[in-house]
Parts: sequence; structure tokens; C-alpha cells
Amino acid sequence: MRRRALRALTICALLSIPWHTANSQESAPNPGANNVSSLRASLVTKLGRIVDDKIASLGEGTRVGVAVVDGTSGELLFEKNSQEGFVAASNAKLVTTAAALALLGPDFTFRTELLGENIRPQGNLPGNLYIRGRGNSLFDDADMTRLVRRLKALGVTRIDGQVIVDNSYFDSENLPPHFNEQPTEQAAFRAPIAATSYNFNSFALYVRPALSGVGPTRVEVRPPNNYVNVVNTSSTVKSGRSALRIDTKEEPTRLRIALSGQLRSEVVRRRFRKRVPDPVMFVGSGLLRALADAGIAVRKKTIASGEAPESAIVLATHESPPLATAVRGMGKYSNNFIAELLLKVIGAETKAAGAPATWQHGTSAVHDFLKTAGIAPGTYRYENGSGLFDSNRFTPLQLTSLLTLAHRNPRWGAEFFSSLSIAGVDGTLSRRMEATEAEGLVRAKTGTLDHASALSGLAAIDGRRPVFFSILINGFPETSIGVARALQDEIALELIRALSGR
Repeated sequence: MRRRALRALTICALLSIPWHTANSQESAPNPGANNVSSLRASLVTKLGRIVDDKIASLGEGTRVGVAVVDGTSGELLFEKNSQEGFVAASNAKLVTTAAALALLGPDFTFRTELLGENIRPQGNLPGNLYIRGRGNSLFDDADMTRLVRRLKALGVTRIDGQVIVDNSYFDSENLPPHFNEQPTEQAAFRAPIAATSYNFNSFALYVRPALSGVGPTRVEVRPPNNYVNVVNTSSTVKSGRSALRIDTKEEPTRLRIALSGQLRSEVVRRRFRKRVPDPVMFVGSGLLRALADAGIAVRKKTIASGEAPESAIVLATHESPPLATAVRGMGKYSNNFIAELLLKVIGAETKAAGAPATWQHGTSAVHDFLKTAGIAPGTYRYENGSGLFDSNRFTPLQLTSLLTLAHRNPRWGAEFFSSLSIAGVDGTLSRRMEATEAEGLVRAKTGTLDHASALSGLAAIDGRRPVFFSILINGFPETSIGVARALQDEIALELIRALSGR
């Protein structure tokens, strides 16, 4: 039965169907699991012992908050500091996901357009070519190629002006709140946000040894573009350890990458993901490359930022996959870029009234949404969409309230739970609870920051009695992150055992 259950889980994740509903016909009723009082009594004893055993080994100053709620009755089955506020880290993405699905709808799509004047019979486009985005976090190099091919299909062979990037759907503030707390961090998880974004506003640098085993390393940038300029002085070596260094320098029209150090000859490759500081130059460079690949000449190779005039005609359009697809990538892999872009789209669609959307528009809309989950203003902190840096505080009980709301909402609940990682199967839980009774039966969102770990989600063995939980741990030393996660996993595993009557 476990194999059939896991197969149903995987299929339902793809179809955005609540897995516990699809699997309910396979599971026999369990009298112990259907009795809330006996379930509560079992959990109070067993979970209390688990928390007490682990908390001492987490270190002085550690705080643990736990809430476990019966999904059928809504009753609190177990709690530990459940009404205290904790840094929830990426569990803040649960809030962003729920608000986006509820306010925009699972079928909401994001449009990216090419605009300009009427195409002349000779195939030239008078004036400039504008690219205008509406917050598509998934727009990548393949999408850019498809968009330009649609322009080519109209008979365009030459752009008489230049490429202009229109980001007017959002205001000009590219860094989400609190992202400036690590101003020197160049990793992709801290990518800037723009209405017209491209390839997660980041690039990958692949470094491979020389084919001969000696000499300069081979370097590739993806997606290929003229904005990222690599100066490579690194070499391939047969002895010694691999040690590569990447230094970045922002220039007016490009990002200069200085790659130095050495790479052992037997290494297959090294991969580095970096943010781009200037989304306008990055997407503009990607568009110029796609135009060149399609055989469309551009008279002026410069890239500018500006708003398309009202007289501009939409020449080609790319429609994104539905929102349900975006939140699945955000939830399972904890993608900060998707979360922050979604927050601003929420603001644009609900609060901005046609003006460029701000972070305040987005957070204001989410605060309004949280009231519908019974989460009162002033009792929590939500200041960006990803939970990165010092941006959020929630209680375990508030997060279980959000999970309960999603479970009871037929319009978007299925897509919400499909966005969560499955224990031992995929996403950030692919290696956790593997080969235990919880494998395939727990869906949850992880969260990790310095001194903070979070796990909130759903445990169920059938469709009759799901259990929602939130486990927030703050204040432990960085060396104890493994202990914190082990505590969370033990609690989730005990929930499955209790639901099974063991």
C-alpha cells in the first residue's frame, strides 16, 4: 500500500489534486485516528517527550514553538509556545503562496510583450522595440527565443531604433525590503526584482578543465549574453586542490567577472549562480542576442529603460504558465525570486490601481488577506515575500490557521498543498524522512536562516483526518541546525504513527 500511496502522491502533485483525497479509497478506517480525544492524549505524551529530549541538546537560549491542529475539527491537539512569535524564515512563503492563489487565482498568467510602431512593408520596424513585462518570474531564454520568433513571423527583419525595457508595471525599487542587510552578497538568492525579468535575474557560470588536462579552464555563461563579461585567468592543474575565485564589478553597461584560481583536471565541472545588479541591461542584452539569432538587425545596439508610448502596438506576446506552476517552484525549492516578484504582482493587481506597484502595495494586500485566516493585524510581522533576512514573525498557531484555511478552500487549496515538498520525495524535503513511515505522507514547507529553522505543513494517512502542524525553532547555534531539523522530522513522523493508531 505504501508504494501505491507514494505513486498517488506523485501523480496528484502533478495534477494539483489534494493527495489525501485521491488516496482515501485505498486506506482502511482507523478507529484510533478518528477519535480526537485519544489522538490528543497520545500526542501530548509522545510529542512532549520528543521536544523535552531534544531541546536540551539544541543549546542555551533556544526557543521551540509547536502547534498541531486536527484538520477535521480544527481542535488543537498539541502545543508548545504556540502563541509566541518566531522568525519563520521561508515559512513566510506559505503566506505569499496563499495570498497569491486567493487574490489572483490559480489560473492567473503573466504577460510579456514586444511593442513598437507598425511594421513597414520592407520588413523594418520604425523607431524602437519595447519589451514590457508583467511580473513573469519564469520568463527565461527559451521564452525570449519564442517571443522573438513571433516577431520574426510577422516579417520583421530590422529594428530602426534601439531596445527599450519597459518596467512601468512596478516602481523603480528593485531590492525587496531587508535585502540590503547583506549588500555585498552576489548569490542568486538575492536577485533584484523587476517587472520585466529574465532567467530569475541571475546567470550560471560553468567552469570546466582544459580538454588536454593542462592550460586555461573552459568557461561558459548561461544564458549566453553580452551583459556578463568574463575575464578568465584560472588554470587546469593535475595536483593540488581546486580553488576558484570569482570577483564581480558592476560597470555602466556590463557586469565584469574576474575568474581566477585553479581547477583539478579530473573535476567534471563547477557551477556558480550569481545575481545580476542591473535587470534592465540583462534582459535587454538577452533580447538583443535573441534578435541576432533570429536574423533581425538592430541599428542601435544600446539598451535603455523607458515606458512604451500609448500609441505603441503590441507586436508579439508571451503568456506564462498559470500561477499554480509558479507557486509550485517557489514552494518546493524555496525560490526567493518568485516569492518577491509575486508579492509585487499582488500589489499591482489589487492595490496599485494602474500606478506602478510598490512593496507597500503588496504587503498591504497580504495583510488584508491574512485577516480572512483570522490572523489579526499587529500580531505578526510580514515585510517581504520570501522570509529572507529579518523580515517576519509568526506564531505556530497562525501558520496552522493558514494551512486550515487553505484546506477548506476548494478554489485554491489543492494548488496550495501541491506547492509543498513531499517528505523523502522531492523539493527541500527530498532527503528528509526518507525510508521512514513519514515518507510520502507529509507535505511541508521548510525554512532556514541563521539561528532559525521552520517546518510547517500537513500529515495524513488518508482523506479523513489530516493534521496540520507548524514547528518553529529559534536561537540555536548554527552548529545545531541538524538537531533542529531532526526534532522537526521526529514530530512529523510521530504524527503519522499516531494517525495510524501506533
